[in-house]
Amino acid sequence: MESQPHILFISSWYPNRTNSTHGIFNQHFAKAAALHHKVSVLHVCSEQGLNAKMEAVTETKESLFTQYVYTSKITIGIPLLSHWLKHRRLIKAYELGFELVKQKQGLPTLIHLNIVLPAGLGVLYLHKKHKIPFVVNEGWTGYMKEDGNYRGFFVKYFTQKIIKAASAILPVSKDLQEVMQSHGLKGKYKTIPNVIQTDVFDIRPTSSLALSAVEGSS
Repeated sequence: MESQPHILFISSWYPNRTNSTHGIFNQHFAKAAALHHKVSVLHVCSEQGLNAKMEAVTETKESLFTQYVYTSKITIGIPLLSHWLKHRRLIKAYELGFELVKQKQGLPTLIHLNIVLPAGLGVLYLHKKHKIPFVVNEGWTGYMKEDGNYRGFFVKYFTQKIIKAASAILPVSKDLQEVMQSHGLKGKYKTIPNVIQTDVFDIRPTSSLALSAVEGSS
């Protein structure tokens, strides 16, 4: 029996071979967690021009195991059929990716979901099939009135379903927590800000920053 939990990070936004900076803060979060726990990453994304329906790619960089599953884009012009086919392929991609993670890294004991949609659809499926608890780390501004992208029946329906099934909701700010709760997204909340590299960013008290500004202008 493993002495430490095995956390599987699954992110809606994550760096990949077509976009090396997409959701890079989620990658930094996974690296930070890997300093203290066993962490694996599973990322599913579509790729234009992919010859096969799905392609699995494994990468280990800076001691972080990452299992990618790339899927070809579905371009059928019938909306309902297109959505159904995309959802079906998404679930199959998560099934494949999860099995590969399990074979190479062992069975995860917790899933850490970054950004509810669309990855939460795969997480909800894995949660129900394998009885693995999951938490939601949310940083999407679409819930905010100024953004206004939290709209539409399917977005709200699946978001509420995923949030309800989560063991905890971890927004990146108190403001985001409050606006999520104002949408009726109830659960056990705890604010966890985005991680930063302290060897790059210098954190100093406000008074020191103000003093540096004054000295710089003199």
